Amino acid sequence: NDHHYYNVSYVIPKSEGTPMYFVQDNNQFIRIHELSNRHRTAYSVNLKFGFPFYGHTINKTLVATGGFIYTGDLLHSALVGSTQYIAPFMANFDASIGKNETEIKYYDNGTHFICTWQKIYLQDQQDAGPFTFQVILQNTGNIYFNYIQIPKVKISNAYHDHRIGLSDAYMSQHSTRQHIARVITLYNKIDLDKEKIFNGVSVIFDMDQICNTFTDCTSCLANRSKRHNCSWCDDIQKCSDGQDRSRQQWIQAQCHNIHPDDVCPNSMEDIYDNFHFSSSSSSSSSLSSSPSSIVHFEQRKQSSISSFQPYSTLQTFRTILITLLLSVLILSLIALTVTYIYAYRNPTSPAGMWLLEHRPSNYIARFKRSTGSI
Repeated sequence: NDHHYYNVSYVIPKSEGTPMYFVQDNNQFIRIHELSNRHRTAYSVNLKFGFPFYGHTINKTLVATGGFIYTGDLLHSALVGSTQYIAPFMANFDASIGKNETEIKYYDNGTHFICTWQKIYLQDQQDAGPFTFQVILQNTGNIYFNYIQIPKVKISNAYHDHRIGLSDAYMSQHSTRQHIARVITLYNKIDLDKEKIFNGVSVIFDMDQICNTFTDCTSCLANRSKRHNCSWCDDIQKCSDGQDRSRQQWIQAQCHNIHPDDVCPNSMEDIYDNFHFSSSSSSSSSLSSSPSSIVHFEQRKQSSISSFQPYSTLQTFRTILITLLLSVLILSLIALTVTYIYAYRNPTSPAGMWLLEHRPSNYIARFKRSTGSI
């Protein structure tokens, strides 16, 4: 089944038995004792590898007694189990009912994270018997659900949601004068057909080439399609279709206004060379080698270039003018200082005679005589 972000396959055996992709306990599994004898409890596990969930790298998970893994960053009772989850069999499980036979354990070998809920009972339907199932997270982004023991019973939703599948959401933050509001928006959810979940079944979630898994413009735009309308935002160096956990950053950087026909920007050297050559008739032949990229660039950057040129010219003129004025002022001060020293040391020279005639004491004496006569 095609679910946009993942291709889902059911591996159904001819007869009930061990699922094809089930990983047996090899004595390297770690039992999560913190979840023993617990209900509605989760335990944080750090992964040894970055797991791409909907293309977003996850390094830490919460393994819950309720038969699911929470992949979100924000911990809140309203979010855990309702958004951003990997649920092989989410239900109202209680690890305290099975006593010593109930185990929740995991194993991480650096490329695969495996978690098994073994012989765990429903709190409000204990007579249904124990459930055993497993989830495998692969470093490629693929996910495997394995079902070993699934009693044939209708699961109640009265006290806990019963879900099988995946879900992801993005968070946006809005600030007001009084408080900061966080809004969680669910952008994709995969609900499996519960009728196909029974003993021996494996479900494979094969992650598609999602936009945010590409880290450069060329590969980003090369994988643009009707299925994934990828765009490259050079300001934040991200590839996205606008629907992922980086949506707020995408919107704040105005990446959603990118024209769908935009091409990858060249390096700064190429941008300068193309702009310089385009104004020179002697180098017009250089442009013919890649006319489309240059035309697109000029169309895309026309407003920024036209607004940048006058500012740059004016700024250069101001810099030159200030430099000239400072140079003239400094040279004038140096000339006056040299002239004064020369006149002081040579009183019989024309400069010295002028200095004696116009020394400050003469002006003071003249002022006193004029005021005395009044």
